[in-house]
Amino acid sequence: MPEKLITIAKKVNLGVASVAEYLQKNGYPDVEGNPNVRLSDEQCALIYKAFKPDMQFKEEVEEKRQKLHEKTKRDSVAIDGYGDEEKKHLPKQHLWR
Repeated sequence: MPEKLITIAKKVNLGVASVAEYLQKNGYPDVEGNPNVRLSDEQCALIYKAFKPDMQFKEEVEEKRQKLHEKTKRDSVAIDGYGDEEKKHLPKQHLWR
């Protein structure tokens, strides 16, 4: 199924111009740097094959980012009644002083 150049570029973690240039060098001179141009299944397969390491690197980075986010995520704990008495005894302050 034909996909847009911008979609393919995001999947392989490269810029639109880089993907278009690669296609032009490999027998597809009609591909421009237009991000909305549709690529054939053959062109998509060529790009995926050539840039598979970049795709794998992107996936590894995403996995590491998620693991790091899970480690740093902390639960908050609320104690019922804590601080209520302090608030009752504080005098009201006027904002317009």
